[in-house]
Amino acid sequence: MNQQNIINEISKQKYDYKHTSQAEDLANSLDTISDDIYSESERFVYELIQNADDASNDKQKNLEIKIEFTQNFVVISHNGREFNDKDINAISSVGKSQKSENPNQTGYKGIGFKSVFGKSDCVYINSNGFCFRYDKSNWTNHTHKMPWQIIPIWSSNVPTELQKTQFGKYPVSTAIQFNKEKGFVGAELKQTLVNLFSNSQIMLFLRNVTLISIDKDFSIKRTKTLISEKALSKTEKFLLSTVSLIANSEQTDWIIGDFIGIELDTETKTALKQDEKAPKRLKETQFTNISFAGKINSKGDLIEIKENSLIFTYLPTKINKGFPFLVNADFLTNAPREGFHEDRVWNIWLFEQVGYKSIEWLRELASTEYKYQIGNVIADTFSSEKAMEKAFNEGYKKAIKKVAFIPNENDKLLLVADALIEKTDIDEVIKADVLIDYYNATHKTKLTAESIVNKKMKSLSDLIKLGVKTFEIKDLENFFASDELISTLKVKDNFKVIKFLHKKATNKKNADFWKDYIPKITFIFNEQEELCAPTTPIYFPIDDFETELSQNFDFVHSEVLEKIDKNSEIKDWLREIGVVEPTPKNIIENTISRNLDDLTDTKEKSIKISFYRDWE
Repeated sequence: MNQQNIINEISKQKYDYKHTSQAEDLANSLDTISDDIYSESERFVYELIQNADDASNDKQKNLEIKIEFTQNFVVISHNGREFNDKDINAISSVGKSQKSENPNQTGYKGIGFKSVFGKSDCVYINSNGFCFRYDKSNWTNHTHKMPWQIIPIWSSNVPTELQKTQFGKYPVSTAIQFNKEKGFVGAELKQTLVNLFSNSQIMLFLRNVTLISIDKDFSIKRTKTLISEKALSKTEKFLLSTVSLIANSEQTDWIIGDFIGIELDTETKTALKQDEKAPKRLKETQFTNISFAGKINSKGDLIEIKENSLIFTYLPTKINKGFPFLVNADFLTNAPREGFHEDRVWNIWLFEQVGYKSIEWLRELASTEYKYQIGNVIADTFSSEKAMEKAFNEGYKKAIKKVAFIPNENDKLLLVADALIEKTDIDEVIKADVLIDYYNATHKTKLTAESIVNKKMKSLSDLIKLGVKTFEIKDLENFFASDELISTLKVKDNFKVIKFLHKKATNKKNADFWKDYIPKITFIFNEQEELCAPTTPIYFPIDDFETELSQNFDFVHSEVLEKIDKNSEIKDWLREIGVVEPTPKNIIENTISRNLDDLTDTKEKSIKISFYRDWE
């Protein structure tokens, strides 16, 4: 049977009804599908792009889509697999899809193509020797309303303006007639599509489409480069790639992680088979894929996505869950891609996997140049009680306990439970073992020196929200007073500590915060090799200070003082925070006045003050 006979046979099957009510009921249903579900004029383009992406073949892996505008039509052509009679049967039916049993194709409902009829009353298709149209005007004088959207009409002759385009010159071409009454106007549609492709990541997760062009005015190109591939299990592998999207001269760059071959557990398989609403291809599937995308800015940094963080089902939906990354998976959405089917077994299980895999993705990124920026793409858990979001939380929390993804100082990966953010940098002058011993003793933990998170890590607040422990400036006072530090810090190393704290206190970053805490820290050795704080107080010695008086005060250790005297900047800083030479005034202010409350006898207080005044 030749192509024309095939079209005529399908057409006959679709318009021959025993009862007119059958035709009218189907026609009304198709109007609802076309007009109500697909209300936006650009939505049909999504569906045609999806069809093109699913139309790859062994000969043509990199698909191109060309969109052309004439006075009365928009023509969408691609160089993928040509139509056959089964394809034409499928688009001339409702709920029947060639893809419904193919796990490697996106569509499954069998109604996607009907979106073109939401705005147009006439659509031409040319492919593989088939040339036909769906045309509402052909049935205007019919005795009853007909489901024209599924009745193909053989078209030997097409409008002259289509002959001047690529219609019929590509393996598949679809020409959609404009309709002013429905607000379907060429100039507006063209601008809408240019904006759509310019401002979104529409091509990011497509399997095969690499180029979309609109007349000679606009094009968007996708280039994907595989960086690495690794096996995660017998069935699952992870692919890490970079993707560049170039819309005219504007380029955006992405890092993509593809988890391929995620195996369904037995419980989910059973539940899917019992779910009457699940598509056949999902009832029988054994594996699925999930992909994540992080945006790379012009400086080459991995950054958080704050806007347009949409969920993808290979093409973007309108669903935004507030993730700092983009995620793509084979979710079940409603026809216009505006919402999930929240109660479906498949979606609930899949969202749990997204939660778990989002942490595994961080682990894989931690082996790349973006390892210190993974905090920018850490998701938050949800607070709602919706089934899908609760499932995400469960997967996420499981992964937090099991997956090591936080680089330590040697870039070894740590679990959240084993990680410590050392925010003071004190381990630059005091061994990390000493700090960890102190932390373990005071917090009943079992950390090691390898538990300290790499200091190059960004977005520490996101790690802290996950439960990573911290050692902060406010903890230094107790640390310096601890047995762990006192027993290990030596006089010969004291100046290193003083120099370190001076650097922190005079650095513009957090300087005011450090200034508030440093005077309270016991970080200066006295002559008895005891650590004192500037507010203890502790003094610089002077030559004419009487022995009887000097034994009542703490003076900076001579070995430490020798090094301080060689650095006037540090000595001036120590004076600013309270370490000064003893004078009657500062002795009364710093020592006597602070301790007067300890003296109960008024006469004794007077004698004490007079004693130091007389010394002057």
